[in-house]
Amino acid sequence: MELKYRAPPTKAFPSLSTDGSLVLDPRYLSSKLSYAVNVASLAASADACALAALDALELAADAELDALVADVLALLACVVAVLADAAALVAEVDALLALVDALLAEVDALLA
Repeated sequence: MELKYRAPPTKAFPSLSTDGSLVLDPRYLSSKLSYAVNVASLAASADACALAALDALELAADAELDALVADVLALLACVVAVLADAAALVAEVDALLALVDALLAEVDALLA
């Protein structure tokens, strides 16, 4: 009589992949536990991605703030330039008025 089932051969030495593991540990996780571990891993990955996105948003906000400060400084430089031009114009008007006064003084001297 021949047996239809043969027992798998046993190894004389334990496998390196299972050496030191507990004898009662299951070889494979149950599907529920495997799903829970997968969900936890995905949640941790999602949290890491959310933190990276927040960091990117913070960097973008900092860059926009830096650009806004640069624009305000450029605007202030333009205002200072306009005020300098206005001061130069006032000085030219004062010089012109001084010439007019001198001309009027000469005319008065000629008429006197």
